[in-house]
Amino acid sequence: MTMEPENLQQLKKLAPFVVRSHAAVTGRLKLVQQQRKLAFVLMTTDVSENSRKEVLRELFCPVYQALTMAEVEELFHLSNTKILGFRLGGMGASLQRCFQGCLITAETAKNPATDTEIGEKSSSLQSEG
Repeated sequence: MTMEPENLQQLKKLAPFVVRSHAAVTGRLKLVQQQRKLAFVLMTTDVSENSRKEVLRELFCPVYQALTMAEVEELFHLSNTKILGFRLGGMGASLQRCFQGCLITAETAKNPATDTEIGEKSSSLQSEG
């Protein structure tokens, strides 16, 4: 999933403040322990499908998928990080607005079919019945 250019620009402006305020949480165990304090979780686009399903199963906060591991390292100075959470508060809310359109749910992890494929399947089932 790609971010809109204006959202990416806003993210680049906010990133230094995230680093300075330590608003990002890394490590899957720490994310699970602190999930009540998290505004949302960000997964990179290069995370494995098994990790994606596991995170969606374990965490109950909104999960977004955007950026690559290299972009996360460049923006937040966190090397080898594919999953990170952002704490509740004004900073977390501002960051969450940057990732609009990149929200993923357990249904998208189970069924990666597009909306058009789903529509075609349901219309063909209705015509058969």
